[in-house]
Amino acid sequence: MQKSKEPEPYCWVSILNFHDAVELFLELAAEKLKVAKGVKELRFGEYWGNINPILKNKGKGELTQRIQMDKLNDVRIALKHHGTPPPKSAIEEARINVPNFLEENTKTVFDKNFSEISLVDIVQCQSVKKSLSEAKQFLAEDKKEDAIDKVAVAFEELINDYENRKRDIWGRSPFFFGQDLTFASDQFTNKEVIESIVSLQRAVKIISLGIDYRKYSQFKLITSRALFVRQGGDHLIQRLDRTIESPSKVDIEFCIDFVIESAIILKEFDFAVKPKQRHRH
Repeated sequence: MQKSKEPEPYCWVSILNFHDAVELFLELAAEKLKVAKGVKELRFGEYWGNINPILKNKGKGELTQRIQMDKLNDVRIALKHHGTPPPKSAIEEARINVPNFLEENTKTVFDKNFSEISLVDIVQCQSVKKSLSEAKQFLAEDKKEDAIDKVAVAFEELINDYENRKRDIWGRSPFFFGQDLTFASDQFTNKEVIESIVSLQRAVKIISLGIDYRKYSQFKLITSRALFVRQGGDHLIQRLDRTIESPSKVDIEFCIDFVIESAIILKEFDFAVKPKQRHRH
């Protein structure tokens, strides 16, 4: 969806992404329904003819959006095999038709609502998973402010969990870039210097963890009203004046996806440190 909204020619690749999503869905549906493929894999257009009879026998209706998906397949073939750029209208149609295809057919084949499926389930840190699940629930209830708070907490929990498992015997972190000066402005005469140092410390930490800083900057702007602080080991959200327009549902979904993506990035190279015991002399 994000790629489809980029300028040309970068948006062209979204056609391949949309097509892959549909084809993978059809392949998974065929596996679920035990479609006999014979000695060769089914072609894209053959799935409907093989899946629909089974669905009808089960009293579940049939797969929808056949005409729209055939058009998507034609555009994809033209791009991938003949180098023909997709027209802007084809990209806009795919952006509408593919979500509709998934919404309509996930319920038919898997007895689940597509909107309920989430990558939150693959997040391993339980506190992060809990906060993200609560954020999604708040969003479903149109409680956007509460959802933003939970997403802000989830991200900080994710960073803290990863960093805390890397500390040595003295409690030192390899991602330590100087004392936290967030609340130290009263001790210094130059507030601007403190703000600059705090910003640099945060930026270096995010980049050193391999997280996309440009996406982080968007995440930070959207969650600007929610400042995560610690107080006696508890999670406390400090509500700030918003500096941008109230976030939309799409904005909050981006933030949830960003935290999940960051969790996947951190998991790609994760390690736990078992520091030696400190002995008293």
